[in-house]
Amino acid sequence: MSQNDLIKEIVFIADEQYEAPGFAWGISVAYLLALGAAEILTTFVSPLPGMILYGLILVALLVQSAIGARKRMHHFLVILSIVPLIRLLAMTVPLGNIDPIYWYLLIGILFSVVIFVIARLTGLKGGTIGLRITRNDLPLQLLIGLTGFGIGLVGYLILRPNPFLPNFSWGYYLLTVLILLVFAGQLQEIIFRGLLQISTAQILGPFGILYVALVFSLLYLGFHSFWFFLLMFLVGLAFGVIAARTRSLVGVSISHGLANISLFLMFPLLMA
Repeated sequence: MSQNDLIKEIVFIADEQYEAPGFAWGISVAYLLALGAAEILTTFVSPLPGMILYGLILVALLVQSAIGARKRMHHFLVILSIVPLIRLLAMTVPLGNIDPIYWYLLIGILFSVVIFVIARLTGLKGGTIGLRITRNDLPLQLLIGLTGFGIGLVGYLILRPNPFLPNFSWGYYLLTVLILLVFAGQLQEIIFRGLLQISTAQILGPFGILYVALVFSLLYLGFHSFWFFLLMFLVGLAFGVIAARTRSLVGVSISHGLANISLFLMFPLLMA
């Protein structure tokens, strides 16, 4: 008996269960609720119990993906593990005296490596997840990208954040714009609307877009605003539909990056 068969026997999981739609729904909803509970603990109670729960979720996802390594849910479980990993890294990587923008850069580089490894493990290539564009698609994708300014304005009116750059300089400003555009925009879209949405659609069908939007919006509970959480859910839903219809992440990646730039840089400076 193999190690995987032994684990399945201990937890009473049969091979055919992995192929059953009800089992897939039950597992995906259970992980969604667990992620929500972990984020609520982290945000509203204490980071430590939230970190512990996120760690348990990460271990559970990796173990279960190993058990069903040749099953339909394998890609979903492996890719979903990125979400608790995001939160664990965000809470455990020491900031010290590091400038916040360089912290974004450091985390972005780490997750670029994680995305590359998971893409290789799951066999999902750039074209499959939407990292492509044609000359005919370019005007539409740029138009989609410009919606980021509107999203950023609505987000600013809800949160009213202080200027991200207290001491303005053009060089530092442009560097911050580039980092937010690439690491806070494109990488998140590759994770959520690319890898996770495609893998979720394989087990939940069209409801995969809704599922990913809920997971995406959970990560914004830390802003302590129901309206901002709702905005991010609606944005995640819209981005999911757009990415699925256009089969491209270019427009939503630009929009996500511009939303971050306008929310944390442009409007705080203009309105200050």
